[in-house]
Amino acid sequence: TTLILIYVDDLTAFGPSDQELEAFFGELQQSFKFTPEKSLTFYKQVRYVESPNGDISVVHTSYVDRMLREFGMQDCNPAPTPLMVGTKLPPAADDEYKQTHGDYLRLQHEYQTGVGLIIYLMTESRPDLAHACGQLARYMTAPRDQHLSSLKRVFRYIKGTRELALKFSSTTESQVVGYADASHQACPHTGKGIAGWIFFLHGNPVCWASFTMKDVGISSTENEIMALSEASRTARYLKYWLKEVKCLNGSYVEIMEDSSPTIRA
Repeated sequence: TTLILIYVDDLTAFGPSDQELEAFFGELQQSFKFTPEKSLTFYKQVRYVESPNGDISVVHTSYVDRMLREFGMQDCNPAPTPLMVGTKLPPAADDEYKQTHGDYLRLQHEYQTGVGLIIYLMTESRPDLAHACGQLARYMTAPRDQHLSSLKRVFRYIKGTRELALKFSSTTESQVVGYADASHQACPHTGKGIAGWIFFLHGNPVCWASFTMKDVGISSTENEIMALSEASRTARYLKYWLKEVKCLNGSYVEIMEDSSPTIRA
């Protein structure tokens, strides 16, 4: 099976052998003029580095440098974590705050730009940013100065982890495994919990998320069950997509959970 990825005018193909890929590109060259590269090195602002043992690292250093310059934080001091431990963000700005702020439109534009930059990086290769992105994105339409300060800390963390990369290795681990977790009443304004999940394909992370629950759970067990429900939707999508591209051997996707009451429920 040959997999083809198309993004605007860039095309990338993956196949089981060099011969099959050469035959595929040979057919394309009969209709289009282009020079194919034998190995994937750069795609969508991402650099792919292959080690001698076959491991592939997904590196975003060029994008990180650009986003730091765009946000004016290329010379900032690094931070050890995306958010301070125990950070409680204030509620969204109300009308009075917006009217009395000296330059609220500038604040709003700067905040939306910064959050958009880190969300792109998070979805591409940085699951360590998922929680911070999930929390900061809640205030896109009505941020406060405190939200902007927390956002700038995330940029400081990114500056200190500029060369952090995802590494994909060939393993003998189970094909698709997910991990889900949730916290109870983590949001001080709504009482809603915060959930997160991550899925691994052959031991390598392929998708992840962190978000505030839609509903208020009456117990930590209920929050864990709701987190599993959200994760199962992604598991279902992964299952059918992997079947479509003939990359799933089993009939189910396993999701791990660390709450004993939830497992017994």
